[in-house]
Amino acid sequence: MRFRAYIAISASAAALALVGLAAPVASQPRIAPSAQLRQYAANSHANKPRISHINNIPLLCSVPGESYTVTTNNINIRTEPDGGSVVASIPRGAWFDSNWLVDCAGLTTHYLLGTEYQYGGQQWVKGWRHSNSSQKGYVGSAWLAFRKFCTATGC
Repeated sequence: MRFRAYIAISASAAALALVGLAAPVASQPRIAPSAQLRQYAANSHANKPRISHINNIPLLCSVPGESYTVTTNNINIRTEPDGGSVVASIPRGAWFDSNWLVDCAGLTTHYLLGTEYQYGGQQWVKGWRHSNSSQKGYVGSAWLAFRKFCTATGC
């Protein structure tokens, strides 16, 4: 009787192991914006989605667009990453969106745009203040926290 129970348990364990192999892989946790942009920058040029340049700044694009919350006080939206003139101040807790309808590698859709290279030790997100879309420019990704994904209808 023990021998049969032992075999039954082993067969059950083997069946569960096979089911585990066929199960889909769990989704990975959300990557912080700066880590996500660095991840794209680390890819080979052949695999990297790219926009050549906007105002001589090389930008990466990723789908979908994203909306962020500003995490720090005394942050500005700038015309260029790290050192551009100030477009507007954006307070802690304000929303900052990056959901640009642009062509990237031959596909036109809504993208999150971020600098390909680091400026001032971080990647920068190109976007606009959610409450005032005329305040467009760059905010450092170290000062942003992911809020939600955007769609073609907005953030």
